[in-house]
Amino acid sequence: MERIAELRKFAEWQADTANGTVGRLTALDRNPTAEDWATEYFRVQKSRIEYNVESASTVLNRYLSEDLITDEDPNYDWFGNNILRHNAEWDGKNKGWLGGEPSLRSIIYDKTAERVLKRFRTEEVAGDELQNMVRLSDGTEVPGNRLLKDESAKRAAVAMKERAADHGVDVSKWEIPTDKEAITITATADARRRILQDAFEQLAQPGELTPGKWADVAYKLYQSPQTKAGSDSVIRTFLVGAAEYRMGRVPVFPHDIDLRAYTMNQSDFVKCVVEGTFERLLLPSGIGV
Repeated sequence: MERIAELRKFAEWQADTANGTVGRLTALDRNPTAEDWATEYFRVQKSRIEYNVESASTVLNRYLSEDLITDEDPNYDWFGNNILRHNAEWDGKNKGWLGGEPSLRSIIYDKTAERVLKRFRTEEVAGDELQNMVRLSDGTEVPGNRLLKDESAKRAAVAMKERAADHGVDVSKWEIPTDKEAITITATADARRRILQDAFEQLAQPGELTPGKWADVAYKLYQSPQTKAGSDSVIRTFLVGAAEYRMGRVPVFPHDIDLRAYTMNQSDFVKCVVEGTFERLLLPSGIGV
């Protein structure tokens, strides 16, 4: 019951914040500029931080780090790790997690890892790093995040482990990525700045904001996260407000829209969102999401 109450509270924050964005933009009584959109985005980000500071949640993160992602301290996401499975057991001899039953999160993360590794194969990537490119409104391409496997993923895992240990996290049971796992690493600060600004400018463009353009903005926002924690909920909430204001409705989008934006190329991501070509996942019990 506590979990349900906390999730309901968080959903209320998201709805109130998105509605606040719509209300303020409407009150401008003019077309919002890129600067207006930027103001609203960072307002959502500030509100997210304040929510976590005030919340005594045991379900959601108890805090949202105000630390910004930097070139010296980028953000990583690790997919396919067995630690996410229910009742997995630590194998001290081989330094890895074994067994257990699939959890909703482990299923989603395993699917994401498979998506990354499939891209390496289908795009015939030489090496163990795949560079996502982000196409801006003027046709310019900017390097987005990178997808890592094998040795590059192992090096990233070491960096993640060291960073976590520096923050007092027990990393004694962190495994080394296998060939079925993948890690993503955020783009450089300059690239993220350019991508984020282009998203605001795209929202400020006159004319109809189609589902395809909205999805394109979503991809850019997820390719340019700002903080070390909480960026997904900031972006989701902002996207809902933007869609409601510009389109009068919110397009249906996959529950794992953030992970898809991290790991798909831009064209495939937009097509996936617009055409709804995302699968429902089923837990062993038959419960779908």
